[in-house]
Amino acid sequence: MEEKNVEKKEVVKNKIGGAQIAILSGFGLILIFVFAFGCYGCSYQPSITIPGQDEAVFTLELLKDSNWALDTAEGETALPELKNAVIDNLAFGTFVDDTSLKLQLLAKGKTPIVSLLSYDEGTGFSIIFEGKELPIKVVYSQSKDGTNEVIILRGNESNTQCYYLRQ
Repeated sequence: MEEKNVEKKEVVKNKIGGAQIAILSGFGLILIFVFAFGCYGCSYQPSITIPGQDEAVFTLELLKDSNWALDTAEGETALPELKNAVIDNLAFGTFVDDTSLKLQLLAKGKTPIVSLLSYDEGTGFSIIFEGKELPIKVVYSQSKDGTNEVIILRGNESNTQCYYLRQ
């Protein structure tokens, strides 16, 4: 009889109770949630739509001889790709060729960066400085009614975005 009691005690020790099942199930659901949605917010990045040739030429016409100021509603944003410079203003000039405009990037207390805004059918708009493409993408967008315009400079490595409004 003592052998049966010992066996029953061993069996009782190995059983999982209802409370333990509930805790393990809850833990499992939390793990699934973390794995499924944990990186969604950090990896989400709206895609940049590369404009076609006609749209790009139209955009360059809109930008010609215009000035844009950094939107500081959320503070001044520095671009690590430009040695953490805060570019306060963008000044677009005249056409260099069919797909390029003169561009000055202006930062407080720094010499203006004289460059080009250039369009390439494969990559979209980029900034060319001293013959080299800067690691920054340029996006122009306009509201459907045409009342709001914004230029976004997005760093390729840092994914930092700076928003500029027409002055």
